[in-house]
Amino acid sequence: KLVFKKYRDSLDDVIYYRDCYMQKVAADYSEAFSQQLARSQAKAAIHYAPACVIKTKDGKTYGCEFFLRGSYQKWNANSCWPDVILTEDPTPTAFCHFTHDLTDGKRLVCDIQGVEGSLNVSRFGIKAPRENWYMLTDPQIHTDEPNNEIRMNQGDFGVGDMGPEGISNFFKGHRCGPACHALGLTHPFSEIVQKEIDQGIVGGIYESFRFKMIMLVAILVIWVIWAAWHVSQLSETSPEL
Repeated sequence: KLVFKKYRDSLDDVIYYRDCYMQKVAADYSEAFSQQLARSQAKAAIHYAPACVIKTKDGKTYGCEFFLRGSYQKWNANSCWPDVILTEDPTPTAFCHFTHDLTDGKRLVCDIQGVEGSLNVSRFGIKAPRENWYMLTDPQIHTDEPNNEIRMNQGDFGVGDMGPEGISNFFKGHRCGPACHALGLTHPFSEIVQKEIDQGIVGGIYESFRFKMIMLVAILVIWVIWAAWHVSQLSETSPEL
C-alpha cells in the first residue's frame, strides 16, 4: 500500500525532489543513530520510510512512500516546541540532538513524525528492537546558514529551514534523556539549562504552558457541548410556522 503526496498549491517539481532528498539525508542519520544506540546497549531504533518522486503519464508529479501502519504521532515540530509539550518520549528528540552532534553543528533534523511499533518491520526488512522502535517520515532539516535568501533559494532543505534560529529554538526546549546520555551527547546550552532547571524555571514554564493548553481544550469542549445543548433547547421551544 502506497501513499501519494500532492501539495495543495501548484509548486515547482523541484520541491518534491527536495523533500525526497531531505528524507534520504534524515534516513542516513537515523541509521547512524540506531547503530550508535545498539553499541550502547540501548533498546531503541529509528528509521525513515523510503521515499521517491513519481511522474504520471498526464504530467503530474507526486511524492510517494509506503503507508505506515500504526498510530501516527508527532514528537516535535520545526519551530520552538519544548519536548514536554508534545512528548514525554525522549528517544525521538535525542535523535534530533544526535544529528546536530553528528554534523558538527551544521545541521539538525526535526519535525519528527511517524509511527511507533513493529507493524512495519517485515515490510521494510528491518531488524528492530521489540520496544522504542520508530518509522518516521516528512522530516525538516535546519542548517547553520545564517542568510535567509541563500537558505530558501539555494539551500537543499527549502523554506522550512529556519537556520541557526531553528537550531537554537530546538535546544531551548530540549531536555537530554537516557538516549542522549547513552550516546554521550552534551547540551549546547547545558550550563544555562541546568541552572534554569535547578531554579525551577524550565519545568515551571513548560509545565505551566502545557497546563494552559489542556485547560483551553477543556474549555472549548465544554463550550461546544453547551452550544449543542442550547441549540437543541431552542429547536424544542421554537413555535411551529
